[in-house]
Amino acid sequence: MLAADTASLRQADSVLFAELKRRPGDPGLHEQAALLWAAHALRQSQGPRQDPRAFMNGIVAHLAIASALGPARSIGPEGELATIALDVLLNRQTTAMAALSRIEAAKPSKERAAWVRALQVRVTRDPRTIALEPAPTRLEQLESLVAFRRSRNCGAALERARAWGMRPSADVRESLWCLDEYEGFAGDPLQLQVADAAVLAGQGGPAQKHDGFPQASLGHGYPPTLLAACRCVRRSASGRCLEERCRRVRAAHLVSEWDG
Repeated sequence: MLAADTASLRQADSVLFAELKRRPGDPGLHEQAALLWAAHALRQSQGPRQDPRAFMNGIVAHLAIASALGPARSIGPEGELATIALDVLLNRQTTAMAALSRIEAAKPSKERAAWVRALQVRVTRDPRTIALEPAPTRLEQLESLVAFRRSRNCGAALERARAWGMRPSADVRESLWCLDEYEGFAGDPLQLQVADAAVLAGQGGPAQKHDGFPQASLGHGYPPTLLAACRCVRRSASGRCLEERCRRVRAAHLVSEWDG
């Protein structure tokens, strides 16, 4: 989950939900599923055109099932992180930060510490939380890019992406959505979204060389077979985007062209 790219999350989806079919009464598995939905929700809430509510519903549903299956059982580590992630996404910042501080004080494992830092950055928008070296997890990197963009400027975010050697992808573009220069860094955003959708669909070929979650099918309110490529065409004096232009293209058509 901390890898936070489409291929990794898709594999986690496949493995975890296959296990849930075999053991639907295991509350621990439902807590793991809630955390997996949280990873999706964090990625799907980085930019202004995204809507993570479907993923947040998944977090709530699996936490509720876990609680019903084990009412006398203490919440597990995955369930605790998923609950905090939900608080973060709902802007319950005081509650979230208090819970994160408790985990941090208990000297968590490397993986839990990475989740704590990523969630702290989402709340505080302070990019200093995550150091340049050693290289953090990709989930932390994505959260850090948004923090750089919002607390400093787009140029600082792009500089950090280059310093970490981040590969061009649909989700990195969404974290840096205000950058006209991003096309020089990553290329055509439409192609990134098509590649992203192809990985999600399990297609082979060039599309699998890219990372990212399905911004195309889930982030713009279009039908799942349509992709949206947007760019800013008018900005304020401070650099804020005031108007965007978007194109819509059928994903299946483009992916089939690549496969051919």
